[in-house]
Amino acid sequence: MNEVLYNPNFSIDQNARVNGVSVATIRKYIKEKGIDRRFDEKLKIFNKIKALQKLHKECPVSKLAKLSGYSLNTVKKYLLLPDFSFEVSPDKYSAFDLGKCRNIIKSVSSSQTTILSSILQLYIHNDHYECDFTYSKGIFWKRLQQPKLKYDKYPQEKGVRKLDEAYALPDSSLNNCVVDLPFLMCGSFGKNSINERRFSSFSTETELYETNYAMIKLAYQKLKRGGFLIMKTMDVSYALKQLWVSDYVVQTAKQIGFELKDKFILVAKRRPLHKGDKQHMARKLHSYYFVFRKR
Repeated sequence: MNEVLYNPNFSIDQNARVNGVSVATIRKYIKEKGIDRRFDEKLKIFNKIKALQKLHKECPVSKLAKLSGYSLNTVKKYLLLPDFSFEVSPDKYSAFDLGKCRNIIKSVSSSQTTILSSILQLYIHNDHYECDFTYSKGIFWKRLQQPKLKYDKYPQEKGVRKLDEAYALPDSSLNNCVVDLPFLMCGSFGKNSINERRFSSFSTETELYETNYAMIKLAYQKLKRGGFLIMKTMDVSYALKQLWVSDYVVQTAKQIGFELKDKFILVAKRRPLHKGDKQHMARKLHSYYFVFRKR
C-alpha cells in the first residue's frame, strides 16, 4: 500500500493503471489515507477552467466548455467563482496539499511511470502530456494517457508522424513536451548485443551532442512562454571515455533560454553488463528526467 503514488489529477481508474493495482486498492488507499476525493475533484475542475480562461481570454463560454470537456453549466458555475470557496471535509485532507499529504513525491524512483506522473502533478497540472517528439514504440505511455501529438525520426507505430513535420507546428503553441533520445553509442555493447538490436544509437559523439541540441532548440521554439520541456537523458561511457551528457543538456538548455525547475533520478532495476573482463569506470545505473521551463 505504501508504494501507491496517488495523483488527484487522475481518475481512480487511471491511478489504478499507473500504479499497477486494482481499482479496489486505490479506493481503499483513498479511504485509509483520509483523502477528500470530492474536494479534490472540485479543485481540479476549478483549476482547469481558470487556466483555460487565462489562455483563451476572449473565448466564449461554449468553447471553454468544449475545450475543458465539462458541461456548459459546470463551466458557468466555476467561472462565476472569483476564488475557490469549497472546504475540505472534517478529518480529511486534500491530496493537492503536498504539505499535509502522506503520499510525498520523491526525486528518486525505479519507475519511469511514477516519475512522469509526479511531474504531471507538480508542474503540468493535468492528466496528460501534449506532445512527445521521440515517441518510438510508446513505452513511456503504457500506463499513462497518450499524448495528443506524437512524433519520431523513424515512426514505428500508427498515428506517429515524422519528426520533420513537428517543425511545421506553430511557434509558441505547446504547453509541454517530452524528449527521450537514445543513450547508446554504436558498438557500446557489441554489434550483436540485445541492447544494440533493441535501441537506436548514435554513430559519433558529434551526432549525440548535435541531436540533443537540436531537440532542445525545437522544444524551445514550439513551447509557449512558461511551457515545460521534460527531457530524459543519461551519462554514458564510450571508448574508455566518460560522456557527461546530462551536464551538456542542462548547460545547453539554459543557454537557449530554459530554466531548470526540477530533476528526477530513475534508478535501473537491472542493466545488462558490457562485454569484456575489465571494468574501467563506474557502471551507470541511473538516468535523469529534467524539468525545464521556458523563460
